[in-house]
Amino acid sequence: MFKWPYADPATGPGDGPIHIGGDFKVETLLSAYHNGVFPWSTQNGHIRWWSPDPRFVLPPSELN
Repeated sequence: MFKWPYADPATGPGDGPIHIGGDFKVETLLSAYHNGVFPWSTQNGHIRWWSPDPRFVLPPSELN
């Protein structure tokens, strides 16, 4: 259901984007977030998809 259509986040670089391009469709975003990938738009309009290693996770229960 949430298959990430681009480069495998597990084999991507830890310090660079794993994919450049794509779209902000709901299906793409759900797939990205489900697979630990997040988008970052640039001034030239290209979307860069990131999956940094290590990742920072803040559980909602830890928010004040």
